[in-house]
Amino acid sequence: MITTYDYIENNKRKTVLLILLFPVSLLVLMFVALYVALLLFPEMRVDNSSVFIQIINNYWILFIACILVSTLWTVIAFFEGCNMIINTVNAIKIQREPVSYNDDIKRKLETLSIKKDTLKPKIPLEEIKQILENISVKAKIPTPNLYIVEDELGRKSLIVGTKADSAVILTKSFIETADRSRLEAFITREIELIIQQDAKKQVSRILENVSITAGIPTPNLYIMEYEKGLNAFAVGTNKNNCAVILTKGLIETLDNSELEAVIAHEVAHILHQDTKLMMIVTLLIGFFTYVGYIMVRSLGRGRSSRKSNDKGGAILLLIGLAFLLYGYVVAPLIRFAVSRTREFQADAKSALLTRNPQALISALRKINNSPIVDVLNGKVNNNELVAPMCIENPLKKKVSLFDFLSNLSSTHPPIEKRIQALEVMDGRGLFSY
Repeated sequence: MITTYDYIENNKRKTVLLILLFPVSLLVLMFVALYVALLLFPEMRVDNSSVFIQIINNYWILFIACILVSTLWTVIAFFEGCNMIINTVNAIKIQREPVSYNDDIKRKLETLSIKKDTLKPKIPLEEIKQILENISVKAKIPTPNLYIVEDELGRKSLIVGTKADSAVILTKSFIETADRSRLEAFITREIELIIQQDAKKQVSRILENVSITAGIPTPNLYIMEYEKGLNAFAVGTNKNNCAVILTKGLIETLDNSELEAVIAHEVAHILHQDTKLMMIVTLLIGFFTYVGYIMVRSLGRGRSSRKSNDKGGAILLLIGLAFLLYGYVVAPLIRFAVSRTREFQADAKSALLTRNPQALISALRKINNSPIVDVLNGKVNNNELVAPMCIENPLKKKVSLFDFLSNLSSTHPPIEKRIQALEVMDGRGLFSY
């Protein structure tokens, strides 16, 4: 019987081979495109020798250029790909060492606080304290300490600390001019901010704990602040240079055990070196697809405006078509072979790291109901190329026949299969293939 334990393996050799497979497959596709072109259009031939020999003798420079460009872009993707992808999805870095409400800050605030007899609040101080307490009780957090300071802070209000120990800081001019509705609105906003910050700190602690268990340095944590969908992915070229990216919706929806399971899934991708492969693959696909699109568009317009035959332009146009074919057909098929199995691997490793397969099962069920990430569904850019890196497909469902056929090469195995495999790990079922 095969279980998901059998998916856990060292991917170093596979990663190297698959990275090499992309430029090799591109060279093969270019050769086939040139071969077909010379067969269909004999006037493009240079002499009477065989087509194979003519391609080797006359077009070798194109293959050398392709190898050089592929190598250069792979190096760029290796060193800068992480930042490129993070910038693409508009993720915000979460600091590991948040500003704490410690004794030094408390003493400083006591020094800056204005004496009661110098204040002329529009609402009595006791009423302000009562408003703060009521809002805190409603938010289910301990009532923060209240400080009123001079206006040098440049803000009407401020909050520091965590849910367990925090302070609300109001400026003198604000409480002397604000009515009850404005005061309540500001305090409510600040209380909500500290709850959100506390949640992010909790996620950061979970990531740190999972990383310690996995035996790797803690990755950087990024949040996609404006994404309500439930999704996550990891990027990085090695254990010392990696990041875990979560959507805001994921943090707000999952409980701590489910978050731990999802984070462990992403840490597993880092452990297995999937992030290195998928990051380079994603950027290579995007690069050659974009180059192919530019070549076809520019050369196609140029040829339509010229009456004379331009063999060089025709060859480059065919190379551009080969790049497009590579980006939309060949590369996704390779990516399909890469990532479907590795999702099972990451699920299995997550269950082993957390010792709680049911937490990931529960998380996957919730994610399955709302996985769409808006920033990855853009029509203008190639953000959808990041989709295979996510824990579940973040793209909107396809409806056309062409899109339906494209979905046959989906990079994510069905959630039901993944849940079934996890239940095997938990001793609750059998997994057949």
